[in-house]
Amino acid sequence: MTFIRVPAWHDARTPQYEYWYDNVHIPLRMRQPGFLGAQRYETLLGRQRYFVLYELADATATESPEYLALRSWEAAQPADSFEAPATSRPGFERGIYDQTAGPSWPDPSLTAPVAHIAGFQPSEISEEEFLKKLELMYGTLFRAIPQIAAVRLFRLTGHSFRGSAKKTQMHTRFPRVIAISYLAEESVMNAAKFAEVQRDARLLENQRDHEPYLMVGRLKHTAFGAAG
Repeated sequence: MTFIRVPAWHDARTPQYEYWYDNVHIPLRMRQPGFLGAQRYETLLGRQRYFVLYELADATATESPEYLALRSWEAAQPADSFEAPATSRPGFERGIYDQTAGPSWPDPSLTAPVAHIAGFQPSEISEEEFLKKLELMYGTLFRAIPQIAAVRLFRLTGHSFRGSAKKTQMHTRFPRVIAISYLAEESVMNAAKFAEVQRDARLLENQRDHEPYLMVGRLKHTAFGAAG
């Protein structure tokens, strides 16, 4: 999965840009091999205006000849065009992740209207141990609150990109681990059990000198790839 965080376009063009993103940018990617689906969320909590989850068959989908040709074409477009890569815009972040737990795309539970993304940088235990404990925590949460449609866990991919694929990849090295909770409504975040699990996960992360990584968004657009 590719997790992209996108800052706002110039205010006057933001509506046009987001229409273009949903109706041109995403469909172009849905035609590429290994791109299974995409969901764009308007940010409710977080720094960027919106974030996008691109569902991939695996990390190698981003190094197919077809996708690399599309990225090269976009890179050649004028800097002020919508097509120009957003990687040069301040605040843009992008990471490619491997899923470790939870339902896979296109499970219907993943179309819940709200996504809560907690990011972690575990400091004192291995990622493997952290993910195992996190899965137990969120499993308890999922069973306790019916309004949580699904929970998925991811870690930054360990795949090594080479050649021209390496040039097109822009990796934000944080968060290393993310937990996505798919919620029926925003009020789920106010539940005592939800707050308890988030607190315990932060204690396990043990990064008290850093601001916790958190993004919450409302689903605005869903697309399916040829194989998704």
